[in-house]
Amino acid sequence: REFWIASDLLYRGGKAMQDNATRFLLKRPKEVNDVYLQRVMRFTYDNIVGPAIGWYQSKLFTKDPDIELRTKAKVGEAAKLSDAKLGFYKDWLQNCDRNGMTYVDFWRHVYLSLMLFKEAWCCIDLPGSDPAAQTLYDVKTKGLLNPYAMLYDPRHVINYSVDKFGALEWVVIKVFSTRQDFLEKSENVERWY
Repeated sequence: REFWIASDLLYRGGKAMQDNATRFLLKRPKEVNDVYLQRVMRFTYDNIVGPAIGWYQSKLFTKDPDIELRTKAKVGEAAKLSDAKLGFYKDWLQNCDRNGMTYVDFWRHVYLSLMLFKEAWCCIDLPGSDPAAQTLYDVKTKGLLNPYAMLYDPRHVINYSVDKFGALEWVVIKVFSTRQDFLEKSENVERWY
């Protein structure tokens, strides 16, 4: 966990690095506190990690990959999706997280997580249920069957278990965020998944 925090700070640099200077600037033996605090206040960092990772990320995603959508076909038949299914997938590829992020941009964020933390936690889920949706038509029109992708920071994964083949059985994720209504005081929100 400490390594992940340090690598994230080295990537972000700037104020985040200055606010956490004591993580990187150790107190010398027999150093007076005032002298150490002056060294901490004068601490500077030239961000090398962020541009280096950005360079590799830009080289990897120089050109967006071509995504081909098709179904399994019998021998001698063309594998083609119906227009309705093709429209669904095209829409999802343009907005895979229900927040306007394209599928390719989502994988750019996954790559960044892999570079910083050596792992990425991705999930595809459905929206929560709506008691007002009584029929399948209601469920479809409200978009409750439209999946969305999520990427979790590995530092938020508290615990998990895998089976003997390495497949994930369960995972516990704890996420902190802040929420604020207009002109109201902000409050910290803690969510468990």
